[in-house]
Amino acid sequence: LDQSLYALNLIKKKENPPLLAGDLNYLPMKTKSIGLIIAMDVFEHLEHDQNGMSECYRVLNNGGVLFLTVPAFRSLWGIQDDTTGHQRRYSKKEMMNKLKQEGFDILRSSYFNFFLFFPILITRRIIRLLKFRIESENKMNHPFINVLLKTIFSLEPYLLRYISFPFGVSIFCVARKD
Repeated sequence: LDQSLYALNLIKKKENPPLLAGDLNYLPMKTKSIGLIIAMDVFEHLEHDQNGMSECYRVLNNGGVLFLTVPAFRSLWGIQDDTTGHQRRYSKKEMMNKLKQEGFDILRSSYFNFFLFFPILITRRIIRLLKFRIESENKMNHPFINVLLKTIFSLEPYLLRYISFPFGVSIFCVARKD
């Protein structure tokens, strides 16, 4: 499911999965018809994120699971948030409370991208303080940084098996409809 026909057409060229055009606020699915929803970096784009969570709850079967990721901490707001149309960033507590309001049981929740927190915080503060004008943070790359990021991204999933991080750039939640 994606509301972007452009994105759906790109997927269709590579794979042939069942595709739906739609909006998370009005899911084009029957009530209690889905067993798993994966919403990666979606809710922060919704003007009314609680409506999207309510729709997920509606279409999930009893016992169905919602896996989601969202950006963390308003203090990390940067040009990339503006560029990609984010409405907000979350705290873990805030996200868990919103899901619980809809009736979800939280199975697991943690911050992630932990090792990037301070570098991103400092970089974004410097950009704001010195009023740098950049189009996109995605254009700030270097081979050494790419190797470092690959190492970090491969280490964190291993660590998350055993611990929850106290802060990070992002949040993940696994929630079940009871």
